[in-house]
Amino acid sequence: MKLTPGFYGSPRYEYWKVWIDFNCDGDYSDAGENILSQVDNEMISRIIEIPTTVEPCRTRMRVVMSPDGEPPAFRAFYHGEPEDYTVYLISSDYEPSWAEDQYYEWIENVLLNDIDNQSEDRCYSNFLHISTELQAGHSYFVRLTLGFSGSSYDEYWNVWIDFNQDNVFQPEENVLSEHNTGHIDGVVEIPSELEDLPYKTRMRISMRWNQYPSFEGGYVYGEVEDYTIILTE
Repeated sequence: MKLTPGFYGSPRYEYWKVWIDFNCDGDYSDAGENILSQVDNEMISRIIEIPTTVEPCRTRMRVVMSPDGEPPAFRAFYHGEPEDYTVYLISSDYEPSWAEDQYYEWIENVLLNDIDNQSEDRCYSNFLHISTELQAGHSYFVRLTLGFSGSSYDEYWNVWIDFNQDNVFQPEENVLSEHNTGHIDGVVEIPSELEDLPYKTRMRISMRWNQYPSFEGGYVYGEVEDYTIILTE
């Protein structure tokens, strides 16, 4: 991270503080969220470390600079400047995916075998603690339900299961592609030729307005959710 002050006249020493809301609870008061505190009269260059325990989410980073002493995170001060940025906390083993805006439409419920998960609107949801067992060579009913804040829209869905555990969702691992203005009813087919069973892997469900989503990267409207699948004989 590089922080560069600007001055109308001669440089003076500035107090810098930077926070990231790692647990996405809307404040910067939790342990470890103040990631930088430094005083200098020129550019600051620092390495910042992201804890390995954070859950993936879209959150906020606040950068504050003042010559009048250590600036606060939440109240006004006289000299200096605060700036806010959006930070995406992601899992490092799979390529991240997220929606920028889930206000108008979101994934409200996922039903697949033992999974029956009702959820709120988020840009990305990590539900890896929720799992179900699926047998090789079997087919399973899946229902994906939309939530809307107002009018309904035509939403496009993709579902992938990482059958070969290479941390990439290949085209042949796309087990469902549908679009509708309401819920989606479909069938997920598990290949019979899977080897070294049983094992755990990841399922990604992506919903996007007006076009099919990729398994990676961001887009504007929709939502992404990840689950754990246990593949068995």
